[in-house]
Amino acid sequence: MKSLVLALVALAGLPAHAQYASLTQNAASAEDIKQSTLLAAREKMAGVTFWIEPNASAIRRKEFISAEEDGSIGSEKFVVTEATSFSVIGFTTNRYRNYVKINFPDGKIAYLAEGILFDSNPKKYALFDDLYEIGRAKHNFVEYILPVSPEELRIAEKKAKTKAANAAAAWKARGGVSIGMTAKQVRASNWGGPESINRSTGSYGTHEQWVYGGGNYIYFENGIVSSIQN
Repeated sequence: MKSLVLALVALAGLPAHAQYASLTQNAASAEDIKQSTLLAAREKMAGVTFWIEPNASAIRRKEFISAEEDGSIGSEKFVVTEATSFSVIGFTTNRYRNYVKINFPDGKIAYLAEGILFDSNPKKYALFDDLYEIGRAKHNFVEYILPVSPEELRIAEKKAKTKAANAAAAWKARGGVSIGMTAKQVRASNWGGPESINRSTGSYGTHEQWVYGGGNYIYFENGIVSSIQN
């Protein structure tokens, strides 16, 4: 009882402000972390080269903004008329919008709008809107920023298609599953191994449920496929 009283007295003696936490300080700290992350991400992009291949049928063309004589962002907008590369050389903000300062091979300095969501989460979103990812579907109505030259992209996509075709052929060659197969045969089939296995053992033997994605299941009785659900 005495120890409890002493504990209550000690708690009563704590300063009143100990029960509060500053939301302003927490918000400022979070903003500092965000800005540090953004700064680091932008520093990594310095000197990186991108490409653009003009697409006259795009719903919205990529509009570049010419630089003034002093290198600052100007007002004249233009689009490219042939495939070209450009390098990242800096960043700026103009009228509440972030821009990437770039340099074309002929020395022309210009600006291109930064990805709308890049500054909110540079680890998740790309530096530019419509930055093409190799292997993804391309749309004719989009003018993409490319991570490599158009020729390198065509070669990479051809390799990706060949790899996918070979994988599909190998998958088909392995065949499906059928009742009476062993667990080893199932693993060697195009079903492969399961995501998880539910097992029960009793006087009747061992029953297993192999769980695959998409609501697909294989059931075993004493190591032999007894039923298939897909």
